[in-house]
Amino acid sequence: MGTKVWKYLILEHLPVLIDVYSKSLEEIAQNNVDSLIKVTWLSEIDNKNKDLLELIEKHRFNFICVNLNFRFNNQTEQGFMINCLSNVSKKYPTIRIMVSIQNTTIYTLKKLNQKLKPTCIIDIKDCTQQTVNSAFRDLRKGEIFYSKSVLQLFRKFLNANEVMDSLDYEILYELSINTPINVLPKKVFLSASVIYKRRMRLKEFFGVSDLTDSELIREAREKGFV
Repeated sequence: MGTKVWKYLILEHLPVLIDVYSKSLEEIAQNNVDSLIKVTWLSEIDNKNKDLLELIEKHRFNFICVNLNFRFNNQTEQGFMINCLSNVSKKYPTIRIMVSIQNTTIYTLKKLNQKLKPTCIIDIKDCTQQTVNSAFRDLRKGEIFYSKSVLQLFRKFLNANEVMDSLDYEILYELSINTPINVLPKKVFLSASVIYKRRMRLKEFFGVSDLTDSELIREAREKGFV
């Protein structure tokens, strides 16, 4: 059996993070002597998005780790990088992505999960060696990892917005047991128009805005809501 090769693309411009990432990758290499770790470091890109895709096509990376404020094509807007990564993820769905964010906001996290759903999200202020080591381990295993500050923001979002109430759970339940849409008003005692608005809000919350009710239920089950 040949040596397993793990390829990383690191898009990072902050020296402190480059140092922390380097130490984490060294630890991975030491603990996986039967594997070969190859790392491509980039501190700035002045090319167009298609050139990034060409770079990924050429090297077939397994993992991409990127700072959302990374300078790309003279752009530093987080939304620009999120769109670029979204294009990468669509074309190469097996690549696992870890993002680091400075001054994380709920809005940014919502955008990330709507367009990208990265495997790991780290707030830069949480980037201790221990946190980054844990993130890299979970990235290798394909497990979700959120740093402490990111988790706190997710909790604030859920608690402050009261996204779902008891009626939303009833709607999800009825949909999960295949209750016809035209029967729902009799089951949950709401008008058809109100149920429609709630369904659309639920789909937005679960990140399936343009998909079917079946996809809504699949996501809800996967996350343990029904």
